[in-house]
Amino acid sequence: MLPWLVAGVVFLIAATGDLLGPLSPGALLRAVPVFSSARVPSRFLIPFTLTAGVMAAFGVDTLQKRLGRFGNALAHLAVGALLIDCRYVASPNLRHMHGGFALSLPDSTEFHQLELLAARTQILAYAKANMGVVRCYEYTAFASAVRGADQPSYRGEEYLLGVGDLRATGLLAVRVPAGSSHVRLVYGRGPLWIGVVITASTALVALLAAFRA
Repeated sequence: MLPWLVAGVVFLIAATGDLLGPLSPGALLRAVPVFSSARVPSRFLIPFTLTAGVMAAFGVDTLQKRLGRFGNALAHLAVGALLIDCRYVASPNLRHMHGGFALSLPDSTEFHQLELLAARTQILAYAKANMGVVRCYEYTAFASAVRGADQPSYRGEEYLLGVGDLRATGLLAVRVPAGSSHVRLVYGRGPLWIGVVITASTALVALLAAFRA
């Protein structure tokens, strides 16, 4: 149980992000190459939930072994209370993730991004309306040449001056004529292979641990 407890504490601390300033876990973690693009520290709550679930299972097992039938009944009550909380408390509170209200926007017939500052707090609403938001990555401070559709210098989401390939910043949208079209997307950046190696290594370690257990 101790490894799961340690992992849970680490994930919970990492989820605090920049709460403590420049020396906070989130700021320090982004100095590591693999985590340099980690935008939302709260995503560490996902693996924390896994560790919390495993520790809860250890707790239920302990109750059943030490308290017999009473512990078994107590464990069932605890699980039942958790399910009721998920249904009637956790789910309704999800609306607060987006400011407590849902902005309704008309659908855009063509995808484009906006520089509008107010749009950064309603990214989901704009995404559902087939629009994007420039500089939606809150922590990034680097300069960017990206322009929104609501700016005078806007020239399109991604454009080519003649024949060529879309590289560098990546493909966001492409205009195609009516009828059947063939668009070929190729992704071969370095971080992809780093992610593949990390995922394969993690899976290998998990398999070895499972066989040794």
